[in-house]
Amino acid sequence: MPSAEARLKARAQAQPRGFSLIELVVVVSIVSVMSLGVIMGFGGGAQLLPGMRAGDADGQAQRFEAALSNAAQSALFGRKTMGLQPLSTGWEVLRYDAVSEAWQRVERSDALQMPVVWSIAGLPYPAPATRTLGTEPPIRILGDGRMTQFELRLGTQEAARLCRATRLAQLSCQGAGG
Repeated sequence: MPSAEARLKARAQAQPRGFSLIELVVVVSIVSVMSLGVIMGFGGGAQLLPGMRAGDADGQAQRFEAALSNAAQSALFGRKTMGLQPLSTGWEVLRYDAVSEAWQRVERSDALQMPVVWSIAGLPYPAPATRTLGTEPPIRILGDGRMTQFELRLGTQEAARLCRATRLAQLSCQGAGG
Protein backbone atom coordinates (compact mmCIF):
# COMPACT_ATOMS: atom_id res chain seq x y z
CA MET A 1 0.00 0.00 0.00
CA PRO A 2 1.50 3.33 -1.07
CA SER A 3 2.04 5.99 1.57
CA ALA A 4 0.04 9.23 1.67
CA GLU A 5 3.05 11.13 0.40
CA ALA A 6 3.41 8.85 -2.60
CA ARG A 7 -0.29 9.17 -3.41
CA LEU A 8 -0.05 13.00 -3.36
CA LYS A 9 2.98 12.91 -5.68
CA ALA A 10 1.21 10.60 -8.09
CA ARG A 11 -1.92 12.76 -8.10
CA ALA A 12 0.10 15.94 -8.67
CA GLN A 13 1.91 14.39 -11.61
CA ALA A 14 -1.28 12.98 -13.14
CA GLN A 15 -3.26 16.28 -13.12
CA PRO A 16 -2.70 18.61 -16.08
CA ARG A 17 -1.25 22.00 -15.28
CA GLY A 18 -3.18 25.17 -16.25
CA PHE A 19 -5.36 28.01 -15.03
CA SER A 20 -8.63 27.52 -13.21
CA LEU A 21 -11.80 29.17 -14.45
CA ILE A 22 -11.79 31.57 -11.49
CA GLU A 23 -8.27 32.74 -12.31
CA LEU A 24 -9.21 33.39 -15.93
CA VAL A 25 -12.35 35.37 -14.95
CA VAL A 26 -10.35 37.53 -12.53
CA VAL A 27 -7.68 38.31 -15.13
CA VAL A 28 -10.24 39.13 -17.86
CA SER A 29 -12.14 41.40 -15.43
CA ILE A 30 -9.01 43.30 -14.45
CA VAL A 31 -7.94 43.77 -18.07
CA SER A 32 -11.47 44.97 -18.99
CA VAL A 33 -11.54 47.59 -16.22
CA MET A 34 -8.06 48.81 -17.09
CA SER A 35 -8.85 49.10 -20.80
CA LEU A 36 -12.06 51.04 -20.04
CA GLY A 37 -10.01 53.41 -17.90
CA VAL A 38 -7.54 53.96 -20.74
CA ILE A 39 -10.35 54.57 -23.25
CA MET A 40 -12.09 57.07 -20.95
CA GLY A 41 -8.79 58.73 -20.04
CA PHE A 42 -7.94 59.46 -23.65
CA GLY A 43 -11.37 60.88 -24.48
CA GLY A 44 -12.70 57.86 -26.34
CA GLY A 45 -15.60 57.57 -23.90
CA ALA A 46 -17.72 60.05 -25.83
CA GLN A 47 -18.72 57.26 -28.18
CA LEU A 48 -19.53 54.93 -25.27
CA LEU A 49 -21.50 57.34 -23.08
CA PRO A 50 -23.93 59.63 -24.91
CA GLY A 51 -24.05 62.06 -21.98
CA MET A 52 -20.38 62.83 -22.44
CA ARG A 53 -20.60 64.24 -25.96
CA ALA A 54 -19.94 67.96 -26.05
CA GLY A 55 -22.99 68.87 -28.13
CA ASP A 56 -25.50 66.44 -26.59
CA ALA A 57 -28.00 68.55 -24.62
CA ASP A 58 -29.97 65.46 -23.48
CA GLY A 59 -26.88 63.81 -22.05
CA GLN A 60 -25.68 67.01 -20.37
CA ALA A 61 -29.15 67.51 -18.85
CA GLN A 62 -29.00 63.96 -17.45
CA ARG A 63 -25.56 64.66 -15.97
CA PHE A 64 -26.86 67.87 -14.44
CA GLU A 65 -29.92 66.10 -12.99
CA ALA A 66 -27.69 63.46 -11.42
CA ALA A 67 -25.29 66.04 -9.93
CA LEU A 68 -28.14 68.09 -8.46
CA SER A 69 -29.90 64.99 -7.14
CA ASN A 70 -26.69 63.90 -5.38
CA ALA A 71 -26.27 67.38 -3.89
CA ALA A 72 -29.89 67.43 -2.67
CA GLN A 73 -29.52 64.00 -1.07
CA SER A 74 -26.26 65.05 0.59
CA ALA A 75 -27.95 68.15 1.97
CA LEU A 76 -31.01 66.27 3.19
CA PHE A 77 -29.33 63.22 4.71
CA GLY A 78 -26.17 64.96 5.89
CA ARG A 79 -28.04 68.03 7.19
CA LYS A 80 -25.49 70.21 5.40
CA THR A 81 -26.02 73.24 3.24
CA MET A 82 -25.02 72.61 -0.34
CA GLY A 83 -24.62 75.17 -3.10
CA LEU A 84 -24.65 75.33 -6.86
CA GLN A 85 -22.46 77.85 -8.63
CA PRO A 86 -23.55 78.38 -12.25
CA LEU A 87 -20.65 78.84 -14.64
CA SER A 88 -20.63 79.93 -18.25
CA THR A 89 -19.27 76.51 -19.19
CA GLY A 90 -21.04 74.32 -16.61
CA TRP A 91 -21.48 74.33 -12.84
CA GLU A 92 -19.84 73.64 -9.49
CA VAL A 93 -21.46 71.78 -6.62
CA LEU A 94 -20.27 73.15 -3.27
CA ARG A 95 -20.66 72.19 0.39
CA TYR A 96 -20.58 74.69 3.24
CA ASP A 97 -18.06 73.71 5.90
CA ALA A 98 -19.11 75.25 9.21
CA VAL A 99 -15.70 74.64 10.81
CA SER A 100 -13.73 76.64 8.25
CA GLU A 101 -16.75 78.82 7.42
CA ALA A 102 -16.04 78.38 3.72
CA TRP A 103 -17.57 76.80 0.65
CA GLN A 104 -15.70 73.73 -0.57
CA ARG A 105 -15.99 72.26 -4.04
CA VAL A 106 -17.54 68.80 -4.22
CA GLU A 107 -17.88 68.47 -7.97
CA ARG A 108 -17.19 70.57 -11.04
CA SER A 109 -18.47 70.13 -14.56
CA ASP A 110 -17.06 72.52 -17.08
CA ALA A 111 -17.25 70.38 -20.17
CA LEU A 112 -20.28 72.09 -21.65
CA GLN A 113 -19.41 73.20 -25.14
CA MET A 114 -22.85 74.47 -25.99
CA PRO A 115 -24.90 77.58 -25.28
CA VAL A 116 -25.89 77.78 -21.59
CA VAL A 117 -28.38 80.28 -20.16
CA TRP A 118 -29.00 80.50 -16.39
CA SER A 119 -31.97 82.17 -14.68
CA ILE A 120 -32.18 82.37 -10.88
CA ALA A 121 -35.43 83.27 -9.10
CA GLY A 122 -36.85 84.47 -12.42
CA LEU A 123 -33.96 86.81 -13.25
CA PRO A 124 -31.23 86.25 -15.86
CA TYR A 125 -27.93 85.28 -14.27
CA PRO A 126 -24.72 86.13 -16.15
CA ALA A 127 -22.63 83.14 -15.08
CA PRO A 128 -18.90 83.75 -14.66
CA ALA A 129 -16.29 81.49 -16.25
CA THR A 130 -14.93 80.51 -12.81
CA ARG A 131 -16.02 80.92 -9.21
CA THR A 132 -14.22 83.54 -7.17
CA LEU A 133 -12.95 82.02 -3.92
CA GLY A 134 -14.79 83.33 -0.88
CA THR A 135 -18.02 84.06 -2.75
CA GLU A 136 -21.25 82.37 -1.84
CA PRO A 137 -23.09 80.37 -4.50
CA PRO A 138 -26.35 81.96 -5.71
CA ILE A 139 -28.22 78.64 -5.55
CA ARG A 140 -28.58 76.99 -2.14
CA ILE A 141 -29.81 73.53 -1.22
CA LEU A 142 -30.72 73.39 2.46
CA GLY A 143 -30.78 70.43 4.81
CA ASP A 144 -34.57 70.61 5.15
CA GLY A 145 -35.09 70.01 1.41
CA ARG A 146 -35.61 73.60 0.23
CA MET A 147 -33.69 75.03 -2.71
CA THR A 148 -33.36 78.29 -4.63
CA GLN A 149 -35.55 78.22 -7.73
CA PHE A 150 -33.68 78.40 -11.02
CA GLU A 151 -33.73 77.46 -14.69
CA LEU A 152 -30.98 76.22 -16.95
CA ARG A 153 -31.26 76.13 -20.74
CA LEU A 154 -28.77 73.83 -22.45
CA GLY A 155 -28.13 73.81 -26.17
CA THR A 156 -29.38 75.65 -29.20
CA GLN A 157 -32.98 76.51 -30.04
CA GLU A 158 -33.40 73.39 -32.20
CA ALA A 159 -32.13 70.93 -29.60
CA ALA A 160 -32.43 72.77 -26.29
CA ARG A 161 -33.19 71.21 -22.91
CA LEU A 162 -34.75 73.31 -20.17
CA CYS A 163 -34.11 72.28 -16.56
CA ARG A 164 -36.32 73.83 -13.87
CA ALA A 165 -35.80 73.48 -10.13
CA THR A 166 -38.57 74.06 -7.60
CA ARG A 167 -38.23 75.26 -4.03
CA LEU A 168 -38.57 71.66 -2.83
CA ALA A 169 -35.36 70.50 -4.54
CA GLN A 170 -37.15 68.89 -7.44
CA LEU A 171 -35.59 69.21 -10.87
CA SER A 172 -37.13 68.38 -14.21
CA CYS A 173 -35.40 68.64 -17.55
CA GLN A 174 -37.35 68.50 -20.79
CA GLY A 175 -37.36 69.88 -24.31
CA ALA A 176 -37.35 73.68 -24.24
CA GLY A 177 -40.64 73.75 -26.08
CA GLY A 178 -42.40 71.49 -23.52
